[in-house]
Amino acid sequence: LDSVTRSQMRSFFLEIWHRHKTTVLFITHDLDEALLVGDRVVLLSRLPANIVEEITIETPRPSQEELPEREDLRRLRKILAKSFYGL
Repeated sequence: LDSVTRSQMRSFFLEIWHRHKTTVLFITHDLDEALLVGDRVVLLSRLPANIVEEITIETPRPSQEELPEREDLRRLRKILAKSFYGL
């Protein structure tokens, strides 16, 4: 998806989640999206998939803020990027 459509879909998804309060397994390859949408992020290795990192996100939902504005999410992104990219 292009960035505008992705942002609209994320807002739509969060609105539905907020209304129904049900558990959702959201799979993405985008670390920023995972941090903005998720309550918990589970980072998997390549096949065979094993859990590399698991982080609980203590952010009120729905969060409409962007990642660069959130120091707590930037810190978590560094942890995930280090595990994922080996940075």
